[in-house]
Amino acid sequence: MNYSAWISVLLVLVLSVAVNATTLDEIMTKHIEALGGSENLDRIESSRSVASISTAGMEGTATFTYKRPDKMRSDVDLPLAKMTRVIDGDDMWMTDLNGQPRSMSGEESREAITEIFLANGDYLKEEFRGTAVKYIADETVDGKLYHQLLIAPPDGLEMKLFIDSESYLIALSEARVQMFNVRMYSEDYRNVDGVMVAFGMRQETGVPMMDLNGTTMSHEFNVDVPDDFFKRPGEIERDWSIADGMNTSVDIDVRVAHIYVSVYVDGVGPFYFVLDSGAGITIIGKKVADSLNLMQTGELPAVGVGGVEAGSFVEVDSISVGGAVIRDLVAGQLDFSKLNQYAQQPIEGILGYDLFHRFAVEIDYYNSRLVIYSPDDSMSYAGADTLDLQIESNHAMVNAVINDSIDGRYRLDTGSMSYLDLSSDIVSAHGLIEASPSIMSGFEIRGVGESSIESTVGRLGSFSLGDAKLENIPCGFSTSEEGIFEIEGIDGNIGGRILSQFDCIFDYTHGRLLLTPNPDFNTPDSMISVGFSVLNRNGTFVVSQVIDGTSASDHGVAEGDVVMKIDGKLTEGMMLHEVTKLLQGGESSSVEVEIEHDGKRRNLKLDKKPLF
Repeated sequence: MNYSAWISVLLVLVLSVAVNATTLDEIMTKHIEALGGSENLDRIESSRSVASISTAGMEGTATFTYKRPDKMRSDVDLPLAKMTRVIDGDDMWMTDLNGQPRSMSGEESREAITEIFLANGDYLKEEFRGTAVKYIADETVDGKLYHQLLIAPPDGLEMKLFIDSESYLIALSEARVQMFNVRMYSEDYRNVDGVMVAFGMRQETGVPMMDLNGTTMSHEFNVDVPDDFFKRPGEIERDWSIADGMNTSVDIDVRVAHIYVSVYVDGVGPFYFVLDSGAGITIIGKKVADSLNLMQTGELPAVGVGGVEAGSFVEVDSISVGGAVIRDLVAGQLDFSKLNQYAQQPIEGILGYDLFHRFAVEIDYYNSRLVIYSPDDSMSYAGADTLDLQIESNHAMVNAVINDSIDGRYRLDTGSMSYLDLSSDIVSAHGLIEASPSIMSGFEIRGVGESSIESTVGRLGSFSLGDAKLENIPCGFSTSEEGIFEIEGIDGNIGGRILSQFDCIFDYTHGRLLLTPNPDFNTPDSMISVGFSVLNRNGTFVVSQVIDGTSASDHGVAEGDVVMKIDGKLTEGMMLHEVTKLLQGGESSSVEVEIEHDGKRRNLKLDKKPLF
């Protein structure tokens, strides 16, 4: 979720008011009267509000501009967080933290449709009553009675409005935005040219660093706003270059489908970054940021599979990968000490959207090469299957098909070590757990965030990306209605273990994903394991999960046990991916493990068997 979206919705509500009555018509009549009456509302052709805001540990301003019938623009100006978000008729676009424009899609577009529906006063019109506007019920909140309206314009995001039963002004709105239940309070109504406007606003998300407080400093109606103010910018000055001309190529290390690449920050390095198309912002590890004396500003809400983790914003002069350079970049800073317990190799940073947005990026998993191209219009990719690509919340989205018949929209996530993780909606709607030939419950998924989530894992008959059809693939089935896999309009997450079966070219500029199957395509994976996973706790490998019904559980391996040796080899000095490789797969059917439990050591011969 982006700050400009929050602020746009909040400021839209200054033109709205709550309603209460026995019928919807009575509610809307009183609501319109409370706002200032039809005559005053009909005179509004444009408006501009300027507010002081505080969010994410920073203070700044937000300017919201509206022009009838279908133009809106919000400009957020915070230290190291400047963003613009625009609705210009059917053209909906925004800029990221670094001023790079892109189109809105998916839930972003649905939010925008609802915003313009409110701002334009369409929700007040009789023609939408009973369809896009419905009276739900009365509800008492904190001892006060409110009338609830459901706002649901065609293709828009559903939103509840809570109308104060005494003032008939909107006191609160509520919507599910991304994975958060967002409540926005409208307060301190004042009369501006005969129309009641909320000068105070509060947003609550359940995550304090993402909450927002705002105070309107000025509000004007019928201001002169040229149409060009809402137009998408033309060609912008490039903040990137490629030293070798049109492309640059570098070696990568692929560790259990995680991609590690050498990166230089402000000319210093190399640092080991994970290449993650699921990361909406470049993240620099705290140790690296501290070593470079980067000034840290505000609170960065880093959203991952484990929830939300607090970081900060930083600004760097340059990020370099091979001959590709991005200059003057606003990035995030995050402490990776917890995440690195589960990382196949220590992570010093995460490289995501900022690289993919500026360049065409080819990942050759099979030959361990990364090629970065200038996104030139003349580029051609002979022989590759071309899929349409959309960008939502700085993440790449693509359509795919389950079992030859179930269409879905998926996030592409090179930072995930899974094959595929499906949302609970698509799982339950099509009985996918019941259709799986075998399942295993209680499987832990970890990533950025303070916790892990549990998933039921099994198999799909097939999963088709364009012309490529993968068969009998392992899959995670979500049964929770919360979390990063439960965002409306996104049916799941395509991870690195699927993508690593292709040569992949991400071309954000032209909205396309190009796939060429490599020799690993459709290689069967029996998910062989002894039945436990480990984490790396400062060089000591500790059992983090034991799976019921496996050789490890049968031999009494327990969480917290320390793995000292594997097949006679000391684990001291190993990387997690080396330990994982010894415990999973391989040609041998068993492995000898020396385990330490409560200071006592024992040697176990554990069988490797398919998990499901």
